[in-house]
Amino acid sequence: MKIIKEIKSVNSYINAIDDIQCSSIPLLFRGPSYNQPDLLPSIARPEFINISMTENELLSSMVQYKDHVLTTNKWALLCEAMDEGLPTRLMEWIENPLVALWLACQPQHENIVVYILNPDQSRNVDMEMTPSILNKTAVFRVSDITFKDKDAQRWCTIHPIMKSIENKILPLEEELINSDELIMIDISNSSRVRILDELVDYGFKLNDDTVNLSTLTRFLISNSKFERFIDERQEKIERFNMAMSPSIKKLSQYSKQYHADFDFD
Repeated sequence: MKIIKEIKSVNSYINAIDDIQCSSIPLLFRGPSYNQPDLLPSIARPEFINISMTENELLSSMVQYKDHVLTTNKWALLCEAMDEGLPTRLMEWIENPLVALWLACQPQHENIVVYILNPDQSRNVDMEMTPSILNKTAVFRVSDITFKDKDAQRWCTIHPIMKSIENKILPLEEELINSDELIMIDISNSSRVRILDELVDYGFKLNDDTVNLSTLTRFLISNSKFERFIDERQEKIERFNMAMSPSIKKLSQYSKQYHADFDFD
């Protein structure tokens, strides 16, 4: 895993990203989690003892009890389970580096980091395989499974259950510790407010096509530990929503409309 430090502004962040040689798969971005390690899917958290059994029970229950489920395809069921907020081996990533930066700079996160996944072609999911036989983390575009236009900008990693470590899932930071496919951008904590202000000043806009603002508001105020930041965060949300259309010069290439994932656990 490569680590990039001394990021103190939006420009230095974008310059660092521009220096990355992208593979055939787009660069994918993800912010920090509420729990350590950051890059561990929800089903691998301590409360789930037997991951493979938990996953099989989950998918079987979905087929049995959800009348609208028309497929028993495990890839599709995993995607639906993720969208329902259920624990899975999936982690969602976004293509927009600015959305990832904004979310990473929220006060809920003590350490400001943005993870970049630059996967090689060998990590593309083979849809003919069943998820249970994966031996390394793989990547797929959600719309390739759901066939829904709204999922075209959504990407997921799916993480293998490792028999060599008692059927557990290895955090991606550990799996790719010696690989250049994973990059961690370490952002100066003292630059948090400055970066948020710069994003607003540049005209970066959060709208219904990039961010569900009601979901974002709940996300930002959910942790009472940071009550003193609530008013400031709400003001930021409103400023983003009212900001001009993102057509500014320096960041126009990053101002496309994307779907964002807000649950980084």
